[in-house]
Amino acid sequence: MERRTFWHGGYFGGYVIFNAVLFAFLCWKNWQKSTKVALALMLIMSVVTMWMPQSYELRYYMYWMIVFVSLNAYLVTRFAEHSPSPKTILKPQYFGLVAFVFMIIFIHKTNKFFTYPAFQPLTQQLETADWMVKKEIFSQIEDGDRVCIVEKAPFSFFYNSYFHPGRNYSVRAEFNLEDERMKDKCEGLKILR
Repeated sequence: MERRTFWHGGYFGGYVIFNAVLFAFLCWKNWQKSTKVALALMLIMSVVTMWMPQSYELRYYMYWMIVFVSLNAYLVTRFAEHSPSPKTILKPQYFGLVAFVFMIIFIHKTNKFFTYPAFQPLTQQLETADWMVKKEIFSQIEDGDRVCIVEKAPFSFFYNSYFHPGRNYSVRAEFNLEDERMKDKCEGLKILR
């Protein structure tokens, strides 16, 4: 995984945008006490989350999205109950259907990777999953080596000799050697990319 893609991700962006537009519409169309409380809660929660470490990666703060979707589900239900038109498209069933469609798109886009667990031992997974431990890099490590693995986060720890019984070497991992602060950390070590 490249460093620049390692930092991306979190929630499915389209689903966040859908929920933001829906939330704004529900606040505009159904301005009452419960809507005001929901809006205040989202604003306070967003400001607090914004000041937390790594807040740009919302995947570390799942509560934000869970509360956001839950508030929308509540507001859609309230809107459907009090809607003067029985033909409104804002119904809890449709909200669930949209969530289901986004889930199917996510499953398809990730090639079902997060859909079901992989029941295989770690040793087998390390041998078969080349994206975790690159064979061309691992083959360059000799017993007794002191190596610096660069730009392989978040999987650089799988190069550790602990995960490869019978081998004895030492590993240091760094994100990027172009960064001046990192250059001297790999000094004197065999650098592998």
